[in-house]
Amino acid sequence: MLNVMDSLIRPRTIAVIGASSRRSNNGNVVLTNLRDSGFNGLVIPVHAEAAELEGYATAKSIDGLADDTDVAVVSVPASGVPDVMRRLDRAGV
Repeated sequence: MLNVMDSLIRPRTIAVIGASSRRSNNGNVVLTNLRDSGFNGLVIPVHAEAAELEGYATAKSIDGLADDTDVAVVSVPASGVPDVMRRLDRAGV
């Protein structure tokens, strides 16, 4: 099992909360950078409506993430961050 620092430094699974198909969206930029950099792990954009973003299959909600998700990139407006953090905690991420 990876220890906490290994999970941060060498994640196997990265969730991107707030990803969008809009190229100017910060979450989309993260997805594009992960893809273009050759990240070999699992990338899971979280989007309530899209089936896929930038070639990655999405999770419909944070509740749909596996508890072995190593890193969550949160790209939502500041007012939504506390709720996202609570939901990530409940999901075990």
